Amino acid sequence: MLAVALFGTILLGAWSDGAYHDDDLTHFLMARWSAVFPGYMLNIWGRPGFTIPAAAVAWIGSPQAGWHALRILSAFVTAGSALLAAHIARRLRIAPGWLVVLLCYVQPLNTLLAATTLTENFAAFYLTAAVHLLLGRRAIAASAVFSLVLVSRHETVALLPIWGLAVLMSGGPVKRRLFALAASLLAPFLHNVAFFAAYQAWPFQLFLVPSGSTQYPPTGVLAYLPHLFVAVPFVLAALALPGARIVAAARYSDSLNSASPQHAGGAAPRAWIIPALCATFVIVHIIVMAAGIFASGGYARFMVTIAPLAAILAAAGWSVRNEHEIATGRRSGIRSPWFVMAGVVAVAWLAVELEWRAGRLGIRDERFLVLIRMIAGTTCLIVLLGGLLGDGARGRAIRRFVAVWLAGMVVIQFASLVRPLRMNSASRAVAQIVNWMDSKGLSDRPIFATNSWFAYYFDWAEDPRVHKGRRLVASMPVGTIVIWDSTYSASDFHRLPREWFESDLSYRRIHETTRETSDAIQFVIYEKIAVTPVPPEPDISYPPNLTQRPQESLGAYYLRASRND
Repeated sequence: MLAVALFGTILLGAWSDGAYHDDDLTHFLMARWSAVFPGYMLNIWGRPGFTIPAAAVAWIGSPQAGWHALRILSAFVTAGSALLAAHIARRLRIAPGWLVVLLCYVQPLNTLLAATTLTENFAAFYLTAAVHLLLGRRAIAASAVFSLVLVSRHETVALLPIWGLAVLMSGGPVKRRLFALAASLLAPFLHNVAFFAAYQAWPFQLFLVPSGSTQYPPTGVLAYLPHLFVAVPFVLAALALPGARIVAAARYSDSLNSASPQHAGGAAPRAWIIPALCATFVIVHIIVMAAGIFASGGYARFMVTIAPLAAILAAAGWSVRNEHEIATGRRSGIRSPWFVMAGVVAVAWLAVELEWRAGRLGIRDERFLVLIRMIAGTTCLIVLLGGLLGDGARGRAIRRFVAVWLAGMVVIQFASLVRPLRMNSASRAVAQIVNWMDSKGLSDRPIFATNSWFAYYFDWAEDPRVHKGRRLVASMPVGTIVIWDSTYSASDFHRLPREWFESDLSYRRIHETTRETSDAIQFVIYEKIAVTPVPPEPDISYPPNLTQRPQESLGAYYLRASRND
């Protein structure tokens, strides 16, 4: 099964020519640029835990070839996470390995990100490997691997207290446990030291500036839940809740053959850390999105970081139900599994309703809300019937129907989300502008652009010490082509509103795209026709750009490679 899933995700990546999100492209570009500017391996936004291994293949051939090579590596990383999760479940004796692999890959974004160049599945691999090593009583190695999680996803710093407690409870000599605690900070320590040597700034400073984004304001308490259930289908989430209790009590065994859990070092460790890590990670994202801090977009894909561990919990919940509980609808006289499922559906439904009324859902078509109400209402009704009916023929029939219905929901969600990634309207618009510039003989001019797709099409490598803000564009030579776009230029990071160029006679507008819809990206192209003074004050951005200090690069900020048209 794992081989089929791996092959399928490799094909998915091979058939893709676009990005899941522009972050997908930017992470690839930073890994590719590391071959020219090794400083990108330390880039905070790029995440060293991703960029360093990704740089090994991202340089290959043209940008298209390098992107496909990195997608293949990403598919193998996701497969490695599923394999480790299956191994953990077998050692805990809670579920067969094939079921865990299946539940890893039916999480649609976990499968989809295997065909991207994003960081979440790399963090998932490190986290799952660290748990595997810790349960196997290799605390120092486990903590060293866990430290890679911290330099792959910033929010995983919230997992440190859980990890530290698990290390302290892992048994063995006190000195070994203290070494393990220190090892859990190894990668962040090395990253901070190397970054300071290169840029005279400490990456940990970013955690001291939680607010400052206007793009991601505070939301509601349940705002993240619709995103959560996109990544983790509500069926799996409902299975994971009773599964968490089973996993927390399960003991890790050195052997797959003995009749009871055993460990060479004494009593086998319990696996409570798995549900603890998952719960903490979910709660952190609920809080971060609700509070509107750290410029977090509250994306569903963040949950891919815990996808393998969530699969273990869901597999445990499924295995328990498949025994006495699934047959009778009871556990100690209580039909709790069905009520848990209904409760999860009801909470998800409530979250969608609240976010719809607040205008924060990405989909504004009222037919979508009607569809959600029909599906959620029907699911709640039939699940409750499955729990309330007895063990007679009607009860068994309705429970079989519920099982088919829920499986169908998972399949439909998977099929609607997992498909080859295609160029979206914005990336196609960039391609059209590149072609227009070629036809006008402007492509060989110095270019200033905040949209990463231009770097992809022109195949240039940007200096990591630059900040694409007012100081840089002012330092560009006369004749520079400035490409303003409505998505990125005026953002909190670049702070280049269109009015800034329109009001300055040093910039002459030479081309402008029209918007087909109000939310479509717009490009305005200017030619710099006069020298402009560089503002003396430093650019202010959020998140802070720490790489531009102390030796900020101004003027031409990229190196061109040969064009691969």
